[in-house]
Amino acid sequence: SAAAISISSPVHADPALRFYMEMLEHGGTEKEMAEIVLGTYFDAFLYANAFNSLKQLPMIYCQPKSIALQTDQGVDILKRHLKSHPADIDKRTGAVFLAAFTTAFPCP
Repeated sequence: SAAAISISSPVHADPALRFYMEMLEHGGTEKEMAEIVLGTYFDAFLYANAFNSLKQLPMIYCQPKSIALQTDQGVDILKRHLKSHPADIDKRTGAVFLAAFTTAFPCP
């Protein structure tokens, strides 16, 4: 019998940020979906920082305790980051999120 060969390209669960930024611009349901997904990135980093704090590990970014960000403010941080790093729009969303927030809220 002949051996079957499967050729596939990798599937990335973390698409380029451009995908979500374009959804935000379309408005309506697409905007709502993009906000939900970007909110999950934001939440993931919040939880990771909380875990690191609990385990006395280095923080990922150091947002001042006096600042409570909402998802739309997180998106604004991403947009500001893209103004100074426009090529990042084609990088994976998680990587850009990390770069944006570590730049906005660097740790001492």
